[in-house]
This record gives sequence, structure tokens and C-alpha cells, in this order.
Amino acid sequence: MKFFVVAANAAAALTDAQAIVAALTALTNAAQQNAKGAFTSSPTANTYGTAATFQDVEDKAMLTYQTATGQNHRYQVPAPLAAIFLADAETVDSANGLVAALTAAMVGKGASADGVLISAYVGGIRIRKRLKRKFNIYTLNPAETGPGE
Repeated sequence: MKFFVVAANAAAALTDAQAIVAALTALTNAAQQNAKGAFTSSPTANTYGTAATFQDVEDKAMLTYQTATGQNHRYQVPAPLAAIFLADAETVDSANGLVAALTAAMVGKGASADGVLISAYVGGIRIRKRLKRKFNIYTLNPAETGPGE
């Protein structure tokens, strides 16, 4: 996931980015890869998410935010926790504490690539997509006397 942060200086940007990452982490049961912090790409050990209930590892919660200029920004949260959805299990509950924490971290700090700050949370839904994997399997003839099957 990629997001932009606007702040007065690098230290404030790092603090805001870490707050957003922490709020996103609370919404998912997925493991973080290289989540040591913003402005770094050094590899770190996996940090697994909570042991809370989630519907399907292939599902995502798509959250939509809007800037003051009306530009929409969509962020997909993998393996979302079941607790962040309304009873229909399809609509993200904006009153949920975890979603409200992410909204508080994003509004006024997150931004578009051109620096326009995010000003409002629009809504969120569940996205159901099958994981696309492509396998090429070759079985070699063990005796190497002919072509593989």
C-alpha cells in the first residue's frame, strides 16, 4: 500500500506515517512485510496481525477518502477483521473504533500525490476477489528416457 503524508518537517511526517500504519495494522489480520517504519526499506521480521476473526484472506476492505478538491483516494486493507463491518458484512462501519482511528490518522495528514490533504472519509465496502495464481507444472521422466508428462 502506498500513501502520501504532508507535514511541516520530516520528523512530523514520520510520526504521522507511523500513526497511519498503526491504524491500518489494527484493521487487518495480515502480516506486515518491511513495516519497520516510513522512509525505510530495510527488511525486518514478519509481524503477524491479531488473532481476531476475518471472513476470507482473499477479501479486502476498500476505504474511500476525499480531498478538498473532490479527488477520491481508495485504500485496500487485506484480510479485514469481521468486526469492522456492519451486520450485512459488506459495508464498513464508520462508527467502529478501529475505522474511526484510521480516519483520525488520515484526515488532515494523508494527502494526494500533489499535496492536497485528505479532508473526509467517504465510506468503505468489502471487495471479494479470487487470488489469481498461475502455475506451470512439469513432471520430468525420472529415468530421463523420454519427454516429461
